[in-house]
Amino acid sequence: MFLFSQNLAELRKKRGVTQDELAEFIGVTKASVSKWENGQSMPDIQLLPLLASYFNVTIDELVGYQAQLSKEQIRAAYQSFSAAFAERPFDEVMEESRKMVKKYYSCYPFLVQICVLWLNHSIELTDKEKQLAIWEEMKRLCRHISANCRDEGLCNNVRSLQAMIDLQSGKPQEVIESLEEILSPIHCSFQDESLLTQAYQMTGQKERAEQYTQMMMYLHLLSLLSLTGQYLCLHTTEPEKCTEAIRRTDALVETYQLKKLNPNAVSNYEFQAALMYCIRQQPEQALARLSEFADCCMELLDGPLSLREDAFFDRISVWFEELLLGNQAPRDRRKVVESIFASLEHPLFASLAPDPRFVQIKNRIYRLKD
Repeated sequence: MFLFSQNLAELRKKRGVTQDELAEFIGVTKASVSKWENGQSMPDIQLLPLLASYFNVTIDELVGYQAQLSKEQIRAAYQSFSAAFAERPFDEVMEESRKMVKKYYSCYPFLVQICVLWLNHSIELTDKEKQLAIWEEMKRLCRHISANCRDEGLCNNVRSLQAMIDLQSGKPQEVIESLEEILSPIHCSFQDESLLTQAYQMTGQKERAEQYTQMMMYLHLLSLLSLTGQYLCLHTTEPEKCTEAIRRTDALVETYQLKKLNPNAVSNYEFQAALMYCIRQQPEQALARLSEFADCCMELLDGPLSLREDAFFDRISVWFEELLLGNQAPRDRRKVVESIFASLEHPLFASLAPDPRFVQIKNRIYRLKD
């Protein structure tokens, strides 16, 4: 209603007519026009074509309806909902986001980001029944996007989202069936990245070649960090392998200064290392890793939550801007802090609880709430 009332008032003033003149043309009272412009009521649906014709606009333009959202509008909507989840009741914000989904049901980039939004915020729900219902709702939305969207890149994102949902829902076999063949090392060709870079160079697009090369190096570094965390989980009973994996990864983190470049990725790696040391009953090493984890969290939250460049990776911002959310974090700062603090309540850290150093780490994180 707000957009219609605002549009009507602006169109009338732009045309230079009074409320009386518009009312006379439409066949209603001036009071009716006044209520429409003040947002107190809406005209009968049969009057909309007449109003649109009078102002030489479409009905969609008159009522402020757009089937598609721009990248900037999607970012703004996501950030607005993300902030709302941090401040207001979960169910209330979910209902508002569902209404927007219905309004923009054919705007597939927006629907993908809504799925990301729902996944990031439903994962913390303690009501498992509600959580599973939301994940099923997300899967239905993903199937709708896959069936109707012609953007291959967007469909690939949807496939990854579905796999995340299946994994969270305790359906690993479905993840295997969805991704195993596609991501088989036999079929993955990293040569393609080199070929594309060479093609950019051969066509005189040196800047584009450098941007692309940097971004792929950056993504592979983050992927390696994530896979190292999984590797540690797989080899908790093989200390030699874990020690070597950590030695090599630490060198990589230091060489590429990843703590400043992407402290979130490094914090996840440090957290996994701490868990592994707890499983192996090595409290000193676990505490050392948790201290590194806290350092990364402090770095992450020191300023706005956003993706970063540095002196070496100085050409990747162009790729960040092409992301639908730009370089902004997928969750509100308050939610990130709550998630970090909650992670320290992991059962494997129970043995560390009496240690003053662990208490000090928790206090450092807790102060971030202020």
